[in-house]
Amino acid sequence: RTIEIGLVHIAQRRAAREARALRPTIGVLLASGYAAEALAEHGGNVSKTARALGVSRGRVYRHLRAEAAASA
Repeated sequence: RTIEIGLVHIAQRRAAREARALRPTIGVLLASGYAAEALAEHGGNVSKTARALGVSRGRVYRHLRAEAAASA
């Protein structure tokens, strides 16, 4: 089941954290430049970013590539 929520970035992160607190296995995808923003918040460290978001490093890399392609 997929739910799309259009919020500003800070609200998306908060919503994702709260959803994960209720259901730790829930899949969360944040878009609209979030991967690059999150990476910057964690000093450019993909591992720290992935841990903070509760996703794999591969997912962070995929989103970074998708954001780069979308902005090209």
